Amino acid sequence: MKEKEHQSIEWKESWQDEYLKWICGYANAYGGTIYIGTDDDGNVVGIDNARDLLERIPNKITDTMGIIVDVNLLYKGELEYLQIIVDKYPSLISFRGKYYYRSGSTMREITGKELERALLKTQGRTWDGVPLPKLSVSDLKQDAYKDPEKWVTGSYIKIGYFGKSDSDLVYQDEVHGPLIEQVDKTVDLVYTKYMKALIDYEGVQRIEQFMFHKDAFREILLNAIVHKDYSSCNPIQISVYEDKIYIWNDGEMPPNLDSTDKLFMKHSSKPYNPKLANIFFKSGMIEAWGRGFEKIREACALYDGPLPEYEINEAGIMVLCKACDKYLGLLRNDGQHHGQCDQEGDHDEEQDIMRQIIAFCREPKTASEIMQKFNLERSYFRRHYLNKMLKNGELQRTEPDKPKSKNQKYYS
Repeated sequence: MKEKEHQSIEWKESWQDEYLKWICGYANAYGGTIYIGTDDDGNVVGIDNARDLLERIPNKITDTMGIIVDVNLLYKGELEYLQIIVDKYPSLISFRGKYYYRSGSTMREITGKELERALLKTQGRTWDGVPLPKLSVSDLKQDAYKDPEKWVTGSYIKIGYFGKSDSDLVYQDEVHGPLIEQVDKTVDLVYTKYMKALIDYEGVQRIEQFMFHKDAFREILLNAIVHKDYSSCNPIQISVYEDKIYIWNDGEMPPNLDSTDKLFMKHSSKPYNPKLANIFFKSGMIEAWGRGFEKIREACALYDGPLPEYEINEAGIMVLCKACDKYLGLLRNDGQHHGQCDQEGDHDEEQDIMRQIIAFCREPKTASEIMQKFNLERSYFRRHYLNKMLKNGELQRTEPDKPKSKNQKYYS
């Protein structure tokens, strides 16, 4: 007998009562075996009190956890050692009022939202199948779906554009409303405001090249919505950079799909929120065969681009979408030419908005009124419009001696 210690096997030289936590963790995970009387390499060293432990350990386990495990006395020559076999239990097991779970090679206590999810899982239920407290049938009017945040905090999407560093947030938006409408709204917003196509030519044909294929991005976003843990109250977050996109959601994938390679292999469809996924399926937005990742692969192939990279852990699911080589080539090699064209276009657009702001401010307006009128984010508005127009004398303050006054307005 010499097996390597791994997720479901532990070698221990002697018995300690703290190993009861490990037994609890095995029962809540996928079961496992603990050998008492072996070294870390699995070599039998024996224990002197094997027969005493053979009686005491089962009693301790039953008294503290209410479960039954197999404790076997084994021999190697004249050496005695114990084998404790723990089965996976269908219900969640506690040890002295706490719940433990075996994850990889570590044992950890589960609390909070994770504990809630585990309790639901043992009951064969999912978050989207649990009734909301204080929600009655009369609340389910025809337009109730229009404001999911009334019932579930954080059920929206946050988007931000970042400059040279992760702390350099240039501007941001939020997409609210029905989940089923958030998908197309977000895709349109990202591909019009947050990502600019670089221009290339094939002969005389003008081609717009984005860094990442829109169809692939849409599938990733659908996955984020369907697999998100809405009980966490955290929005889906999209971070856009010049040459990459990050998409994060506070959710999880099935345990067997824990890497990029496995996700892009053939696998069954097992959404985290099956009832929510069924709504998206009936709307025609997703399929029931788990082909979303194959669609992502096909879309990336159209750009000869890399597949997105998935990082799946206890903090959620982070997807990194890198720009395709063609886009990077245009960005680096032809960046000066195309950048100049983009800058000219941006300059013309800014000048047009400035003229509209001047016309709008014939009567004094607050900064909030101007931003709302032209759908501008605060830092972007001040950096690209307000500061320039004040410096050039195109706008004046109503209270020039108190530039930070709450009553400050601007007029042309």
